[in-house]
Amino acid sequence: MTDAAGKLHGVNLNFNGWGQAPVTTGLTGWTKDAKKAANGVTDQPIERDRTVAKAIAADSGVPVVSTWLTMEGGGLEVNGSGLGVATESCILNPNRNPGKSKAQVEAELRRLFGVERMLWMPGRPGLEVTDWHVDFLARFTAPGQLLYASAEFGEAEDKRDRKALLKAVDQVNALPAGERKKLLGGKGGKLTTATLPEPDPAEVYKTYKARNQAQPFTERPEAEFSLTAAPGYVGYYEANDCIVMGQYGDNATDAEAFDIVSEQFPDKLVVQISTDGLCAGGGTIHCATQQQPKIES
Repeated sequence: MTDAAGKLHGVNLNFNGWGQAPVTTGLTGWTKDAKKAANGVTDQPIERDRTVAKAIAADSGVPVVSTWLTMEGGGLEVNGSGLGVATESCILNPNRNPGKSKAQVEAELRRLFGVERMLWMPGRPGLEVTDWHVDFLARFTAPGQLLYASAEFGEAEDKRDRKALLKAVDQVNALPAGERKKLLGGKGGKLTTATLPEPDPAEVYKTYKARNQAQPFTERPEAEFSLTAAPGYVGYYEANDCIVMGQYGDNATDAEAFDIVSEQFPDKLVVQISTDGLCAGGGTIHCATQQQPKIES
């Protein structure tokens, strides 16, 4: 994050293993979600992960901002002008921020990241390890452009996340022109949306079996693989001059997603790569990376 003077700071978001370990920020009432174990989610070693924020800040030579908020980088997306998008199941969860209301969380997000207005989706708690990170669902490609996943295979049948997101977008677009202009980067107009497809899990499994025959994750049956893998195009990584996005083996959706992302970033080179190990482990490229604000000298 940067302050009003443009100085770079680091924020330690108190990683607790996606809710698997008690919070360390002084909040009381932490509870572990039993549904995760019931859904086959197992605890992971996180002690070394907890040291990463401090180590990166020290290596970068930046001061660290303290907070009571517990969350992960993949749990929040911002447009850089005051809009944020997230799932309630991740951040408003007693396994991370017990006893804190939505208003209190929003106030802390405002203090830390300058988020003036949140677009909330309900999410799906306990289904997988992250409690439904937003970086698998929706990303800002520009202050006034939002890209979201169709989630044909992964979302609940009633499409509650999609409906909530589009309703929140409509509410932003109904704001007074001056307020809307500020939230959309000073360009006016309205917050626009585009949709990315989701690859067919059967096609992904077929491709992964063919090109990873010696890897243990190919031993999983298709039904289990489809529940635990994460073939999501929204989880791309945005670098200074390029976009690196996943290629999953469903030729039709791979090509469609590439074209859509290229249209969203006309001034950047879009590179599509296979991410079999990450995807099979339940993650995307963005899950293993975190961009740093570019500071002009």
